[in-house]
Amino acid sequence: GELADRRWGADYGYVEISWTASIWNPFVDVFEADYYYNSVMWAYWHDPQVTKGTDATHFSPKDTCTRAQVVTFLWRAAGEPEPGSSTNPFTDVKSTDYFYDAVLWAVEEGITNGTSETEFSPKASCTRAQIVTILYRMAGSPDAFGSSFTDVKTTDWFCKAVRWASQQGIVMGYGDGTFGPNDTLTREQFATILYRYAKYKNYDTSCKGSLAAFSDNVQVSGYAREAMLWAVNKGLIRGMTEDTLVPKGSATRAQAAAIIHRFRVNIGT
Repeated sequence: GELADRRWGADYGYVEISWTASIWNPFVDVFEADYYYNSVMWAYWHDPQVTKGTDATHFSPKDTCTRAQVVTFLWRAAGEPEPGSSTNPFTDVKSTDYFYDAVLWAVEEGITNGTSETEFSPKASCTRAQIVTILYRMAGSPDAFGSSFTDVKTTDWFCKAVRWASQQGIVMGYGDGTFGPNDTLTREQFATILYRYAKYKNYDTSCKGSLAAFSDNVQVSGYAREAMLWAVNKGLIRGMTEDTLVPKGSATRAQAAAIIHRFRVNIGT
């Protein structure tokens, strides 16, 4: 019969998930007591499946998200559309790879490009520039002009995306004139960029309360406090434990899957 489960999960919030079969967890590294348990089970059992394990019995929840994994999350959440062409320019993307269709689709849709004309670098961690570029292309790649950051050159492939994000107030840089395009995204940066993107899309960004319930709330950077509060209010982020946020930790596979899902369900696309 159908089983419904409603539980609190860090980086997930309260969510009700239903299965029409017995709940079966194939992963030896994901336990029911883990804060990301529901997120992983939703992603695994969703139709179409949003994510699989790193192998048959492991999810590797604490690994950072790679380019291939982020693209595959988006592709599966979009319903696994078939790419319009089988032409594959990337020597590091094989037809037997789980992310093959996802990469071809994302490139066709203009959501992402390769790291070169012949390489996609599927195993590389997603950087600040790459996340901003994905949002920029989802927004329709609008024109962007004017100055940017000292470490973003006009010849950089992400230049327009960073300019657009900066002009729209989605990113502010580090305050010293730099953006850090090759830096891995932290949890508070991820929350802040999504918050500002939601504002740009005119989604509801109201929030209330405080972060006082989290013992490490003082570690949240000043620029990120409102965004983190909003993310907590909307159930996008609920901390690493019931009383810690770990704002400067990098986003893992499990966290990214959960946050993307909750953003799509609670906020928009």
